[in-house]
Amino acid sequence: MTKLKNQFRYFGIMGVVFGIVGIVFAFYQSDFTEVTKPPPKPERTLKELALEASKALIKNKWLGGKKQASVSSTLPIEKPHNWVQISYIALGLMAIIFGAISWIRKENIRVAGVAVSFGLMAVAWQYVFIAVGVAVLFIIISSLG
Repeated sequence: MTKLKNQFRYFGIMGVVFGIVGIVFAFYQSDFTEVTKPPPKPERTLKELALEASKALIKNKWLGGKKQASVSSTLPIEKPHNWVQISYIALGLMAIIFGAISWIRKENIRVAGVAVSFGLMAVAWQYVFIAVGVAVLFIIISSLG
């Protein structure tokens, strides 16, 4: 039993790796999003424009059609989250879980702490920049006095 218990003690290291990968995904979020955007829709050809204009002319002149609000005039609905955000949050949560398992299994406390902190940084990436800015501001203020 003790041999099996001491055999696999890499939960902390796995948490650190997941945390680092999550932070890299969060840091390069805009680059990953740009790569995966669908290509823009092609512009309408002259044939399509002429066909649409003739349909509108027939509808207005001879059929007495009324103008209706087109569906395309409404604002496009954006997805609230993209796959990059979901992936780095998931990697950060996995890093936190592996760090907690590492701490529970009495592995190295520093490695477990690093795994949890990297996971928290990946999950709350937007707030990391604010925290760094506040820390630099405190360092500047404390060095003045």
